[in-house]
Amino acid sequence: MFRRLAGILVACGATCLCQNLDDARTTALTAEFQKSVMPVLSARCAGCHSSQLKTGGLNLEQFRNASLALQQIEIWKKVRDRVTAGTMPPPPATPLSKAESAAVAGWIDHVAGRPAAGAVDPGRVTARRLNRVEYNNTIRDLLGITIRPADEFPTDDSGYGFDNIGDVLSLSPLLMEKLMSAARRISQAAVYGEAYPPQPSLLVRIKPKRSQDDSPTSGDIFPFSMRGALYGTFHFPVDGQYEFRWRYANLRGPEVADQPAIGAGGTAPGGRQSGAQAGAGPTAGRRGGGRGALTPEQRKALDERNRLGAPPVQMVFAIDGRQMLTAVVEGSTDYNYARGETVVRVPVTAGDRFLRASFPELANLDDPRTHINRDGRRKIFIDYMDIVGPYQPSPAPAQSYRRIFICGHAPGHHDARCARRVVENLAH
Repeated sequence: MFRRLAGILVACGATCLCQNLDDARTTALTAEFQKSVMPVLSARCAGCHSSQLKTGGLNLEQFRNASLALQQIEIWKKVRDRVTAGTMPPPPATPLSKAESAAVAGWIDHVAGRPAAGAVDPGRVTARRLNRVEYNNTIRDLLGITIRPADEFPTDDSGYGFDNIGDVLSLSPLLMEKLMSAARRISQAAVYGEAYPPQPSLLVRIKPKRSQDDSPTSGDIFPFSMRGALYGTFHFPVDGQYEFRWRYANLRGPEVADQPAIGAGGTAPGGRQSGAQAGAGPTAGRRGGGRGALTPEQRKALDERNRLGAPPVQMVFAIDGRQMLTAVVEGSTDYNYARGETVVRVPVTAGDRFLRASFPELANLDDPRTHINRDGRRKIFIDYMDIVGPYQPSPAPAQSYRRIFICGHAPGHHDARCARRVVENLAH
């Protein structure tokens, strides 16, 4: 019982002491207002901001009662802004002297810093860790490398809809192991560069989603595009040349008036002129009932008809917005069907690069649904893209190396003083 009573007395004593300190502070602020602030307001401000004029809706005469002044913190904050900006009193009136301005602004700072009645100490600040997004961004900004090690970390805990609140970001044994593994991987990449194949090889085959409902996007699955584009970010391990190979699917049907079919012997049914002169469809021989092979002239006419079956459209490949290749896609489904891949080899700087293979003319369609065939497939789209390399990789140290080893020495020629500078700079 004695201990309980002692605790109550201590708590009560602390409350009384705080109240006494607050009363003393109020008394001091009131006295300072009467001595330093009110004379300035009466001499320089009350002429316009009086109870009669109330210029700008402000009456400073009411604050002759200093206790009332302490209750109008928001008004004094606005007064401070005007005083420190030199706009009160307004020109052509003589501005306040430095001493007058400092007296008014200083008192207002003391008042504004006073805790509100009943304010509670918020307590300690939780020591928090970085969430996954913050960790990746910090590594990028600190070392200049764009690998995303935190993508392999466990999902961050969430509280109140946010995943960056310190109180809910725990540190599990699994996450600690991932952090240690990431530290080794990051250090290796920052100092020695990222690993890459010793010989040029296929790095990735990128495919766009076939529909919005497909599996989520990832490193080798890019977003769905109703206009047939392939776009997304890919990480290149080293400066060098890379080869991009992609194939487009052209499923456009004939968009010109149909032509009579080619019959056996090169004439249309009923004795009409053969498709060699009039044009023919991709299955002309079968539709006409004939089974004989087409003559070279008929094949040429058929190919030309397919080429004219759909209007030409431009295809562009760009890296980070810079065009690397421009080509033209012609014809309907059956024109140049056995074509190979479109290939281009270009130099690329290491890091994350935004790739885009697209048909710019289709980007301005008023209704993208017109780009869809009856079977639900897009009329023309990028089917896949292979990235092969690196060719002629750069032997120079990575950018991250130069950011860490700031002494400018060649690799392997750092002395003790340089080591200290490196550690101090990185730690800072």
